[in-house]
Amino acid sequence: MDVRNFALLCSEHHAEAPDVADAESFWAWIDYAELRDSPDKWANASDEVKDFLRKHNIQIGKETRESLPFFSAVKGELKSLYGWTDNDLKKADWLELMDEFHRVLDTATGRHFSIDKKASTYAWAYDIALRRIRGTSSSVIRESP
Repeated sequence: MDVRNFALLCSEHHAEAPDVADAESFWAWIDYAELRDSPDKWANASDEVKDFLRKHNIQIGKETRESLPFFSAVKGELKSLYGWTDNDLKKADWLELMDEFHRVLDTATGRHFSIDKKASTYAWAYDIALRRIRGTSSSVIRESP
């Protein structure tokens, strides 16, 4: 019963949001999703407002995101939210990373409203696992390059 556990989300974002024990990481994901999806808020604006926005290079309406295979969605989130690079993915010691990933997944994540697995939860757990292996902070999200 902690106020940080309460977030008003649309059903789409609720289904995507990470089920993690780290409130800071959860709210960082909310900020990320808002930036990613915010152009949708102008979809019902008047034509006059839309013309003004276009003149100022503001995107109107979110682009349809293609449905990706699960791990491709996880990799996309690792790159866009946590700043992972292709090099991070190639250099990882996957045996060690998977052991730590499952420790994180088992101890610091949950299943919310029977949604079994989410790319956002898995991306968070991979990032935390890699940070633990490298001995870096687990509560700070890396800046995107």
